[in-house]
Amino acid sequence: MNRLMMTVACVCAMCAAQAEMKVDCDFPGGNVKVLGIDEAKNEIRVAPDRGDSSGWFWFHFRVTGAEGRTVRITFPGERLVLGPLGPCVSADDGKTWKFLDEKGYPGTNAFTYAFAADAKAVRFAHGVPYTELHWNAFTAKFRDNPRVKFGSLCKSRRDGRDVDLVTVEPAPGVKPRYSFFFTCRHHCAEASASPVLEGLLEAALADYAAANGLVRKLADKVKDPATLEKLKRAPLVLTNGADAEGLMSLQERLPVPTLVHN
Repeated sequence: MNRLMMTVACVCAMCAAQAEMKVDCDFPGGNVKVLGIDEAKNEIRVAPDRGDSSGWFWFHFRVTGAEGRTVRITFPGERLVLGPLGPCVSADDGKTWKFLDEKGYPGTNAFTYAFAADAKAVRFAHGVPYTELHWNAFTAKFRDNPRVKFGSLCKSRRDGRDVDLVTVEPAPGVKPRYSFFFTCRHHCAEASASPVLEGLLEAALADYAAANGLVRKLADKVKDPATLEKLKRAPLVLTNGADAEGLMSLQERLPVPTLVHN
């Protein structure tokens, strides 16, 4: 009888632990609307929290309390929000990421994830997130570099935050022929442009000859003779699909005259 009572107590304790499966987005870049959690079926129903926008497909949420479970996560009634490789997954609190299925994911709005026995928290996102925390950590190593100047390009329209401006000055004794202005990160789902920007900054500082070669290749992309003529008087601004008219309106705030080329 005592052994039976002990077995029942252990089963109840396991049930109580499973009942604590939760979903949240209380961290930078987080976004989710929880529609329901079915503990018995190991199912979670979520949707992107669109706020005052429409057609928004970005999601980034955390699941806790699912250790050892295989959970079905669905986006019911949504347009297709999962990419061709499924969700991006992080099991180390957002430090590293990997797509769920690198071989290709079926075009559905649901996926199944087997949580490891020690997986206390796992994050899921539409793509690899990149937040201000990542940017600050990357730029910290350049704060004491005399060739790197940090400033503000303008204020954001939504909440008046500074839009960071980083200027890399030429190496001593070098007179540059062109200047380039790179932009990226229009919204969360385009975060993949940010590591490219990091690479450009590192290349420009680590090997000036290699960076100069990159500049020449970028200039060669401009085939229009009239544009090439203008480049003799003004540097080139490369944008990642940004609003050219909006950037041109910021000319007076840039450190040099600009020519926008998409």
